[in-house]
Amino acid sequence: MSYYLIGDEVDEKQIEQWQIDANAGDERAQLLLGQHYLKLAEFDKDPQPTAKLAVSFLIKSSKQGSDDATKLLADCLKKELGWHVYIYVMFHFLFHTGGGDATPGRFKLR
Repeated sequence: MSYYLIGDEVDEKQIEQWQIDANAGDERAQLLLGQHYLKLAEFDKDPQPTAKLAVSFLIKSSKQGSDDATKLLADCLKKELGWHVYIYVMFHFLFHTGGGDATPGRFKLR
């Protein structure tokens, strides 16, 4: 599944490059950042803020067709990690329709 293996050391420059690529729409970089932030959340005293950041990148990757990101989102849902109402609705929509673009309160299929 993974491009980023648990236990891999990632330096700040790599994370910065993933952020640049993810913000430019790169599906792989979005997945990698999502995985990275989920890993960090495991060690946080309050994991929810970091997990929410992870979930936001995983949603972007999932919307572009990443099955790995969708599986990670399902795991987050089961663990109740990083979720608030909007993200739950986004996942529910992506899971049941296979993707699409969303705006608050309204969904459009791609």
